[in-house]
Formats: sequence, structure tokens, C-alpha cells
Amino acid sequence: MIGLISTVRQKATDKLLNLIGNVKLVEKTPLSLCCHVCKKILIRPVQWNCGHRSCESCFRSGIYCEEDNETVLFCFTDNQALKEILNLSCYCLYENDGCHWNGFCHELEEHLKTCSFVETLECPYKVISCKVIGSKKTISNHQIQELVYHSALLSVFFKFEGESLMMLKSKFSDLKEYEYLFSYKYDNGFNVDKLSSEIVTLNKKRNSLKKFQSFVDDIDRIEQQIKYLVSFFNKNSFTENLHDAENRVARAEIENELIKTRLNDIRYKILLINSVTNDGSYLWKIDNFSKKLEDALAGRTIELFSPPLMTDPSGYRFCAIVMLAGDLRFNKYSQNFISVYISILPSPFDEVLTFPFPYKIDISLVSVIKGKQNHTQRLKPDENIAFQKPYQPMNQPVGFCKFCSHDNLYSGGYIKDDAIFIKFNVMK
Repeated sequence: MIGLISTVRQKATDKLLNLIGNVKLVEKTPLSLCCHVCKKILIRPVQWNCGHRSCESCFRSGIYCEEDNETVLFCFTDNQALKEILNLSCYCLYENDGCHWNGFCHELEEHLKTCSFVETLECPYKVISCKVIGSKKTISNHQIQELVYHSALLSVFFKFEGESLMMLKSKFSDLKEYEYLFSYKYDNGFNVDKLSSEIVTLNKKRNSLKKFQSFVDDIDRIEQQIKYLVSFFNKNSFTENLHDAENRVARAEIENELIKTRLNDIRYKILLINSVTNDGSYLWKIDNFSKKLEDALAGRTIELFSPPLMTDPSGYRFCAIVMLAGDLRFNKYSQNFISVYISILPSPFDEVLTFPFPYKIDISLVSVIKGKQNHTQRLKPDENIAFQKPYQPMNQPVGFCKFCSHDNLYSGGYIKDDAIFIKFNVMK
């Protein structure tokens, strides 16, 4: 009997995914949703080919998995883990500021649009170099807790400003004195010695005025910049610059379209490379079976995903999902069985392919004993949504909740060297 996993896929925007790492959950994060590397809640979860999960940023090709004693070469986006994370309950990011909201993680982004505690304010002491920003309550607490810090900033500010003011007054005094000497009117009976003395004094003042040269240079430079800006915003000049900018934007858009075309071509080539098979036939070896079964029963690694598969080079794309401890969400009595599902994935050729997915798929647990038949069940497509054209990263999985019992698995000769083999064959 064909079993369906009933799921509600939530739309996860980049902004929401970036918020996940900062949320405070109502309950402790389940071990199955913790990164195998950083041990924190999964951010953009991926599943390694050995079955463990990690954040997308924590994975790198060639990483060594100590638990499974093997080198991990590739990983896949773990949409099931992301769905479970988005359905966890969390508090508002501004809980410490007084917000009492809590709800599902996938509702957090919508809540933040209307949360009254989101407003970001700057510290009133910004003018004296305090760079703290935050909510109204955060700024209020900051002002109370940092009185000494703000007092120190004020002290430094007024000391600097006071020295600047005294220097400015001194400059004005020198300028006035210079103006007086420059405009002095000498009569015919003026004493020559006094005149010589005044000349000496004038020369000293002239030398003292050299310190204003940098100030004059700054004024000249600013004046040139103003003239340049006036010229730039001159009507004719501005029109020419605008026309030139429009031409550049048009050229950039053309180049962008060319890059998109090349990128799509590269993505398709990568898709074919990453697809282990493109003829609809795939033999999947699941090694370290005992350890992976133990992890599944403990809830650490519930699902294993195959690489993306294609029915032919320009055909449908799908992947297989194996749950070694059964699918308890669908049937609570299936923990003594292996569950096997198929999920239809988006393909570059979906626009010209016929839906629903038309092919039967034989799923076989391969016997390692010569002469003994494989344990095979056939998945038949129908009008169910699971076989329709995919508009999400992967369609609703469909397959067999009780594909094979653990008793039959151990007694039927399907395990060799702690590994099992599952074969998928698309009947075209």
C-alpha cells in the first residue's frame, strides 16, 4: 500500500533563515535539529551522504565524520529538517525589551513587521561619539547603566571644544591687531625709532600668521569642490551625465542577461554531474547500517536522502528517501520497518514534460544470497499531488511506510558487511 507523508511546506525567505540562529526557542532544541559540527540549531540545514546534518556554512567537501569513520564528499539540502525547525515554537527577538509574543518560527518574520519593540533608536549621546543603537527600552537602560561612560565622553568633548574656542579667540585677536597695524596712519612728525619698532612687531605678526596658511588652503580646496559641484549640477552638464548613466545601465542589463544565460547553462551541467544516474536506474548502498539504524531509533538522523536521479538526460528528476526506523508520523507502529519514499524534484525540462509523472518505479531490497529473490515493491503513479509538476524544492514524498520489516531484513539475507543495497528502476 502506498503511503503519503502529509506535510505543510512553509515559505522560508532569506531574511527568516538568517533570523533562525538568533531565536530563543520555547523548548530545548531537539538533537536531530542540531548541527553535527557547531552543535547549535541548524541554519539552512543540509544532510551529508553519511546521514548526519549540519548547517550549510559548516559543511565543506572532504570533511571527516568521526562517528561514521568516513570522509564526507557531498551533501543535500535537508528540506525536512528545515520544515521541522520552522514549526518549532520560539519567542520574539525583542523578548528582553518587553515583547511577550511567542509562536512558530515561520511566523516570526510576519510578527516583526508589526512588533512595537522593533523600532531602532540611536543613543542621544551620539554627537559625542557614543555608537550604541537599539530599541527604546535598550537605549533607556543604556543611558541609566552608562552614566559614567557618558560623563567621560562629555568631559573629553568640552575639554577639546574649550581648547578649540580659546585658539579661535586668539586667532581673531591676532587678526585685529594685524588690521590695526596695517591701517596705521603716520604723520610727518612721527618718531623713526617708534616706526622701526612697529615694523619689527609687524614682521612678528606676519610670521605668526603663517600658521593660518593651512586654514586658507582648506578654504581654497572647499571652494574648488563647490565650483565643481555647481558645474556638475548645471542643467546641461547634469543632463549629459544622466544620459551617460542611462547608457551604462542599459549595457549592464544586457551583460546581466548574458551572464544569466551562461549561469543557467552551468547549473544544468552541474545538475547532470551531480545526478548519479540519468537512465532511471540506481543501486544505493547504505553502509554502517547498525550505527545509522541506532541513530534513527534515537531520533538523531531520521531520514537518509539519495543523490538526485534522472529518468533520462532530458527527463524527470527525483530522489529517494529512506527511513531506517520507519515513518512514525504516518504510522506509529512502523518503527520495526524500513520506510522508502520517492520525491519528484524540479527539472530544467519540466515545462515540456507531461505531468503527472507517468512511470512506474520498482524499488528492490537486494538479496546478498545467491539464488534468493530480491524484496521488491512497485510504486505506481496516479493523480496525487506527489506526482504533479513540482513548484517547491521537492514534492510531497510518496512510497511505502512499511517497505520491509527489520525481522525480514536480518533473517532474509539482505545485510552484508553491515550494509544494505536498495535498487531503484524506472519502468519506461
